Amino acid sequence: MINSESQLNGGEEQNRILWAGSASLGWVIVFIVFHVYWAFGGRFGLGDASAPLPTFPHRVRAWLFTIIVLGMFVLGIIVPLAIVQSWGRVFLRWMLLTAATQMVMSVFSLSIVLWLARNNKKIF
Repeated sequence: MINSESQLNGGEEQNRILWAGSASLGWVIVFIVFHVYWAFGGRFGLGDASAPLPTFPHRVRAWLFTIIVLGMFVLGIIVPLAIVQSWGRVFLRWMLLTAATQMVMSVFSLSIVLWLARNNKKIF
């Protein structure tokens, strides 16, 4: 016999989780595709600046920027996949929340590095 209320709510919640994970993964794929395109010299979406792309990192803050972006790529793929895939259930909830928090902190750190670079602050 079907317990319609509990199964309906559980199925609806599962659909929401699947949609959120799929949307997150789709956004990460777009993010990565654009960054790879830009790394190989593409200019779409960068405006009309004469040199919008950074060169090979030679300074500490440029390396920090590169490491933060690479970390965002990795976490950005793992977290949405863990939400929607069965192997993601192996991870404890706190592990996923920690990874998501790290992504937020990475974006915050990246914002600080970009602000420092834009304002020519010499910290390193």
